[in-house]
Amino acid sequence: MMYVYRSILIALVIAAVSAAHAVKMDETTHNLVIQRLEIGVQNMDKSEPERIGILLRLADLYADRARLKAMNEISSGSAAKGSKQDRSRAIALYNQVIPHASKEKRGRLVLQLAHLYTLNDQNPKALSLYEQVLKAPKGSFDSEVRALASGNMGDIFFRKNDFKTALSYFENARKEKAKNRALVEYRIAWCLLNLGQNEKATQTLISLLRSPDILALQSLDGKTVDPVFLESASNDLARFLAHGEVTNREIQLLVDLSPDKNRKQNLHTLGEETDRVGKKQTSLMVWQFYLDEGNVGPTDRIEVQTRVTKILYDLGKTSEAAEAFDKSTSLWRNNGCKDTEACSEIKARLRKIATAWNKAQRKNPTNDLFRVYKSFVNTFSDDVEMIHWAAVVGHDLGRHKESAELFRQAALLAQANLKKDPANKSMKNIFEGSLLGEIEMAEAGNDIKARENAYNFYLEVNPNGARAIEVRYQRAQVFYQTNRYREAFSEFHYLTLNTPSDKQDIKTKSADLSLDSLAILKDDESLQVRSLEYARLLPERKTEYLKISRKATMNLVAVKLNDER
Repeated sequence: MMYVYRSILIALVIAAVSAAHAVKMDETTHNLVIQRLEIGVQNMDKSEPERIGILLRLADLYADRARLKAMNEISSGSAAKGSKQDRSRAIALYNQVIPHASKEKRGRLVLQLAHLYTLNDQNPKALSLYEQVLKAPKGSFDSEVRALASGNMGDIFFRKNDFKTALSYFENARKEKAKNRALVEYRIAWCLLNLGQNEKATQTLISLLRSPDILALQSLDGKTVDPVFLESASNDLARFLAHGEVTNREIQLLVDLSPDKNRKQNLHTLGEETDRVGKKQTSLMVWQFYLDEGNVGPTDRIEVQTRVTKILYDLGKTSEAAEAFDKSTSLWRNNGCKDTEACSEIKARLRKIATAWNKAQRKNPTNDLFRVYKSFVNTFSDDVEMIHWAAVVGHDLGRHKESAELFRQAALLAQANLKKDPANKSMKNIFEGSLLGEIEMAEAGNDIKARENAYNFYLEVNPNGARAIEVRYQRAQVFYQTNRYREAFSEFHYLTLNTPSDKQDIKTKSADLSLDSLAILKDDESLQVRSLEYARLLPERKTEYLKISRKATMNLVAVKLNDER
């Protein structure tokens, strides 16, 4: 009776597995089938012939469920515990099955077991299994299995950056009947490149891209070229070519070996890579080829022009770099920039060019640098820091009027930012510094109207600023110098009454000039009153101010006597 029960159970389990394999299994289906198989195995005698087959099916299911769990763990960012446990169970099951497997199946199972060891960070065990395959007597494993073992050994050493050892294994795999021959050739090319054999590496990759039969072996059906692999390999060709001499011939070769939809991207990669390895002139040539290739949108043109700007700057061609920078920002202003992420990166790159340039020329800025800054802020008029630094560069170059305008623009933006974030220390510094910068430029430009405008602006937007007293004093001086004595008196009188004690010099000068203004206006009545007031405020000047008061009084008496005659 027990024998009949077990036979029925085995039949049901096998049917369940077969049904599960007939459709694409998800993790839930795996759980159900694995549970049934585990129960079935527990109720089987070890001697039953069907048991090994069931264990193999169970091992495969655990390995596949580990794959699904790993994918979920990667997407969710969680630790890979569930997948590792499933692989450990699969490893244990494969170890039970392999001794009983036929010669035809044993090689595949050993490779699967080694692969699971690798995924579970048990590389020594994986290497040991691969070595068993490679050192086994001739005929123990077929050529395809030996190729996979060599290739997988190569991958392990490749990941360790031991490219010399990896290369030897990949070259061994090349001699076998490798179904993944394209991947083997690809790895060989990368090993050669990392070992400094640039020309040989490039030729290996070119040969691969010119061999559709080998490329087809990488696809699932083994007949058509795998488009994803071809795209990746052709893009890497751009990286390889960058390490050697690049002429129009190499550029055209890259174009010819690239899929149509990847041609532009591969040229872009070549432009980036030649720049990265220091081949600036070559990179300029590639970028021109890229633009000539056609189908280059507005954002692409801005991005390429920005790269050209940086290369010209790196080559020390600052005038040409400034012109290229101006062209980049003009393209942005005229055509806009639509790709939010790409445009953000381009803007950051332009900003970095300007700030690096500024840092290099901090002691001796040039007009080219000022041109770059103006070009940037004309395009990005909300970048308060860049506007402030543009004004500073203009200041250092003596561009008084332009610098003053930029300082005011920066001050207004900083003020707006401070309304949103009053505690922003950086904005406070830019706000105050820009206000004073405008004043300094107005004073240096020897334009009295510009000076008064700058003083008025400071007091309007920052009446309680750290330098407000000094600014009021300078504005009063403008009134005095332009014969506006009534306004001058009013301002100097305010300063005499309100200047703090730590600015005694301004207080005293304001009192003197206040009385001078009244004297010029021949306002003896006010002069008499204010001089007595100031004598009390400034006792060190009491004698002088009382003398002025007496004189004003005498003048008033004289006027009164004259009126009575």
